Amino acid sequence: MKVLILTASVGEGHNAAARAVSEEIRELDPNAQIQVENGLARVGAFWERFVVDGYKIQLNKAQWSYSWLYWSIVKSKRVTHFYKGLCSVIGCRKIHRLIDYSSPDVILSTYPLTSAMLASLKRRGKITLPCANLVTDFAPHPMWMYPDLDDNYVMHISTIEMVATMMEPSPTTVVAPLVSKRFLGPSRRAEAREALGVPEDAFVAMVIGGGWGVGNIERSARSVASVDGVWTLVVCGRNEELQKKLTDNPPPRSIVLGFVENMPELIDACDLAVQNAGGLTSLEALRRGCPLLITDAIPGHGVANGELMDRVGVARYVRNHADLPEAVAACRDDPDLRPRAERLAEGFAALPSAGGCLVELYEGARSRAAAGLPEPLLAGGGVGCTGAHRTMATARAKPRHWRLRLSGVMAAVVVAFALVTNGSSVSFAASHLGLPVIRGSDASASSPSIVLCVRASDASVVTALPAVLAAHNATATFFLPGDILVAQKDLVSSLQSVGGIENGGEAAAISRLSTPSAVRRKVAEASQEIQAATGHLPTYYLPSRGPLTPAAYIAATSAHQRGVVGTKWIHSNKALKQLKAGDVVVLDLSHSTPDKAQVMLSMFLDRAGDRGFKIVDLSSAHVGVDQGS
Repeated sequence: MKVLILTASVGEGHNAAARAVSEEIRELDPNAQIQVENGLARVGAFWERFVVDGYKIQLNKAQWSYSWLYWSIVKSKRVTHFYKGLCSVIGCRKIHRLIDYSSPDVILSTYPLTSAMLASLKRRGKITLPCANLVTDFAPHPMWMYPDLDDNYVMHISTIEMVATMMEPSPTTVVAPLVSKRFLGPSRRAEAREALGVPEDAFVAMVIGGGWGVGNIERSARSVASVDGVWTLVVCGRNEELQKKLTDNPPPRSIVLGFVENMPELIDACDLAVQNAGGLTSLEALRRGCPLLITDAIPGHGVANGELMDRVGVARYVRNHADLPEAVAACRDDPDLRPRAERLAEGFAALPSAGGCLVELYEGARSRAAAGLPEPLLAGGGVGCTGAHRTMATARAKPRHWRLRLSGVMAAVVVAFALVTNGSSVSFAASHLGLPVIRGSDASASSPSIVLCVRASDASVVTALPAVLAAHNATATFFLPGDILVAQKDLVSSLQSVGGIENGGEAAAISRLSTPSAVRRKVAEASQEIQAATGHLPTYYLPSRGPLTPAAYIAATSAHQRGVVGTKWIHSNKALKQLKAGDVVVLDLSHSTPDKAQVMLSMFLDRAGDRGFKIVDLSSAHVGVDQGS
């Protein structure tokens, strides 16, 4: 048996579900060949970054936009059909190529967009093998369910009712919430509490926002910690900024962690899990027998999951944040809280597993093939349609041509928006259209030189760099947020001794959804702060974090500052690139640590020195405005 599992790195839940299904299949068939593929990455790096980064931006900067997108899909079949058609136009060919190359016996998708591509291929008869869709949300939306697939795996019987009222009728099977088998073993509560240093008789609430650590986790953590006698375990996921903020100013009786690999033990140590999306962590808590409370729900699927979980009795949904302390106190004082959760976990364990259902789906298809029977007729005239059925399916397909054309147009609009709102558009305009930016320096000077620009959003990252530059007899231009320089006169003097300080905007990256006036105001404020710290108005502008977007470029130009694009960028996790005289190199330390920053700078200076280049700052070089050179 050869299984292809399509997933996506949008949060941690979809990949975790793929791993859990793999474990279940291997327990049933140790000889099974399982291939797990990132479907979005297979479609293309651009589309993967567009979906992942767009989702992050929506959750962190513009939750209203994600809420609007989600509910427009839920409430409008036309919107749902449009997005499904868009997925078909963008990704079907690449996914079909992957399937042909892999030659699987059965396919499972754990991400809605790859499920849409799979359903389109199935409906049009491009693939004939059995395909299933695994819904990782407790409450599915219309983009999750596909009548063209052989089966859709959901986690509660109430979901079938939602499917019947909201979406087209789809083959559906209720399976146990999908978690790794690590979460299914016996509880180790005493050992877990001892490892955390928590008193045995304390009431411990874990606050978590998924693998990315998104949402109002800090507010929830402080509200939970305000309840008398409650210990708070805050898991920040990969949100390092949140972890640092809570570590520097922790709530009372709290333990702050980042991304963890021992979640089963942490759940064992807790009496209550407080979550904001009803995603993977919620399912892990439910299967582990830990009571669940959802609050500060992420707009869209977080709200839908919370409402459904509350309605069917698997979790409590606190709609008003002000009621959170009272809800936590009620859980603390409820003696039957944990026993109810454990009984619920036993009920979930009695459901069939998604891996087992997938194996049955494959064996059923193999049995039909051995008996010479056709595949079952699927909605939309997919595999198994013959004669009059195929004619009817073709007739139904014709009106969809306009949807595909519209999807193509909208795809072009989406691509145009992505290009216009990121830094590549400014770089392209500088190279091909003569847009005036700082891109290179004069390579014809008597001493071959390279201009070095260092950008960072954290003052601690650059504190030790002046000594490294001085040791190599080099200078650099530093682009830092103005607000962090005003209060650090010693740092300003140190940096000015080995170069200059220019406008780095603010510490946070400029949102793609920011209006030009808002960006212009931020650039102007940063300029005034730079002037207050250094005594001079900045001449150049490069955001200390994020790309130089067209809006930021226009804002800098209106402030009589030249935008810096550079010819080479060195990131803290990237290898050094080839260098040549006249390059303007940007050492990007916006996501680095002080130790890594020193190492990266030293490596660059050593390599440049070995090739005979002199490293200078912008004011010391013959830098002109790039006119497309």
